[in-house]
Amino acid sequence: MDPTAVSTIAQGTLVTSAISAFVTGLNGIWRRHPNYGILAGAAAMNSGLTAFTFFGIREFAISPLLVSSLSTKEYQRRRRALEPLSSDISEQSPVSWGDLRRQRLLDSAVSGALTAGSLRALKTGPKGILSGAVAGAAVCAILQYSYNEIGVQRLKYITRPRSSQSKPTIPADDNTSVFERVLSSLGIDRVPDDKYLIMLKDRREKHLRRIQELEAQIAQEESLGTDEEQLK
Repeated sequence: MDPTAVSTIAQGTLVTSAISAFVTGLNGIWRRHPNYGILAGAAAMNSGLTAFTFFGIREFAISPLLVSSLSTKEYQRRRRALEPLSSDISEQSPVSWGDLRRQRLLDSAVSGALTAGSLRALKTGPKGILSGAVAGAAVCAILQYSYNEIGVQRLKYITRPRSSQSKPTIPADDNTSVFERVLSSLGIDRVPDDKYLIMLKDRREKHLRRIQELEAQIAQEESLGTDEEQLK
């Protein structure tokens, strides 16, 4: 199982609840509903329970099952990521933009189908399982793809070379798009290629050192176990 599963469930539940409460409360204020605060709280609770169910099913059941059973490129890569001692970083295949866009699509679609089908069955009975499952799978797959696309665009923005540096005669403000200004206001700045490569090399060195430490620790534990058996 992914060691970040618990934090993913918590973050997904909190973000979903916050967005649902904000949108519902804003809509209530717009429509001048007298109890918009109660509506926002109810929406946050309902969406939070749904999100908790969805992320719990995905992180604790569906994702571990798919990672352990499927042999596609994505799941092989995720399986190697969970086994650092048995994988060679230099042999890992590069990840394309398409791979990032398809990340966890199947996990979210299956989990959405199970979550929506179960909730629909509780509300309308067994006759609503199929329609709820189909709708849930479609919605969750679209949301997961949108989330992946945002991540891809963020990476492209961060790693894109700054061509404006070679044209000092043109004001920087004129070449700054609205999207760049929004990201800059959120504290997301572009990283030059040389600095990004240095960051990747540092991360690789840290992972390699950690692997060596773990291998040495395992070898030490094995030697201690052998000594204990000899003493017995």
